[in-house]
Amino acid sequence: MAQTINKITDDTVYTLSIQVSLNGLSFCCKNSDNEVVTLVSKSFDMQLSPELVLDKIKGYFDELEELQADFKTIEVIYQNDLYTLVPAPLFDEGMLKEYLNTNIKVLDTDFIAFDELPQRDMVIVYVPYANINNYFFENFGSFTYKHSTTILVDTLSGYEMHATTQRIYVNIHT
Repeated sequence: MAQTINKITDDTVYTLSIQVSLNGLSFCCKNSDNEVVTLVSKSFDMQLSPELVLDKIKGYFDELEELQADFKTIEVIYQNDLYTLVPAPLFDEGMLKEYLNTNIKVLDTDFIAFDELPQRDMVIVYVPYANINNYFFENFGSFTYKHSTTILVDTLSGYEMHATTQRIYVNIHT
């Protein structure tokens, strides 16, 4: 299932955000006014390997006109189950593999990254797909990446700062 919205014009500076999961991809392009001008969502029929997801990404960049713009910044967001939350006071960068080994099987070849959330005094430790990071670096140069949980917690933290009553949030996705 694919969904596309496109309002790109030639005279604007764009930022691109790509959400990567093993069962689909989303591409969101914003203009210099931070308005969404392109939103492309691609779902796969099954969960793919990181190698096959990279093949899909390459194909979409080749075939989709929406992804042919010059992007000022690119952000890759990984949505996977290969993460854990660590309280910041207990965080030690030398222990990344050990944090993840409590929840998932980490391979010796896995690259492990982390995102800090100082407003919540926590760190999200996760495995980004190194082959996908390498592709973006080789083709676009500098880019940023983070885990989707980082964005979720950061966004909800902003809501909680202004909350006057107790709330519960549910994050539902395929």
